[in-house]
Amino acid sequence: MTANPLNAFSIDLEGWYQSLRPDPDPVPLAKQKDGIREGIDRLLTLCGRRGVKATWFTLGAVAELMPAELRAIAEAGHEIASHGYGHDDVDALGPEGFAADLAKAEEILEAACGQKPRGYRSPKWSAGRAGTWYFDALRQRGYAYDSSLNPVPMLGARGMRHDVHLVRGVAELPPTAVRTLVGWLPCGGSLGLRNLTHRVIAKRVAALNAAGEPAMFWVHPWELAQRRLAGRMPLATRLVCNVARVDLEQRLERLFGEFPFGTALEALAAREARGPLPEVENPAFREAAR
Repeated sequence: MTANPLNAFSIDLEGWYQSLRPDPDPVPLAKQKDGIREGIDRLLTLCGRRGVKATWFTLGAVAELMPAELRAIAEAGHEIASHGYGHDDVDALGPEGFAADLAKAEEILEAACGQKPRGYRSPKWSAGRAGTWYFDALRQRGYAYDSSLNPVPMLGARGMRHDVHLVRGVAELPPTAVRTLVGWLPCGGSLGLRNLTHRVIAKRVAALNAAGEPAMFWVHPWELAQRRLAGRMPLATRLVCNVARVDLEQRLERLFGEFPFGTALEALAAREARGPLPEVENPAFREAAR
């Protein structure tokens, strides 16, 4: 085996209301634009300061609304990947609907920034509720990798893997999770990244890297924006969206100083240089686990 593990840093380029399930009170993307832009600027500054290139899993709807911002991200050397068009769950779209959504988003992203996406992340980890047709669609459109099969049972399904692996010819880079006293929790993003201690997160990254595997981290621009999130939210939702946001940038800065990070494509290439990926014919999709 050769080459050291490189961890992946990714951004889900969407509005905060696209991150909620269910959406309690829809707010048009246009009204979220200032918050998204502020988060983009802060992330570009942070990555530039630390010399980190990231993968931006971008909604086609955001690319339509903010093409200049997407071009600036690409021109800064970051990877543009797909997050679908409108943040619809892929299991709800079904095989035909997903194929159409995939093609639509791909066309918009390429037109906006000149990059043909090589990677995909399903909205709200919904690929875990789909089936093997999901990976067939990605393979048929030439995608190199996916980052959607969340190994946290409440977000994906029991039995999903934590290592990089192949599913029907497409590499899967699972989001990073850590085992705790209450079970597996996301630690590479979301509430886990904002609330677990640095020691817990760093220990998990170090363990993955020692095994030759990359960690996959993810954030949203709105998590770094300083402005108040627009729109009405139930109290529980507001807590989930706002708790510990103020410390996230400092947490990322510390992690970037301790571990090597790059794009998902770069992390995949480094992992492939260490040896062949294990192949999984039929992951533990939630529909198959019932």
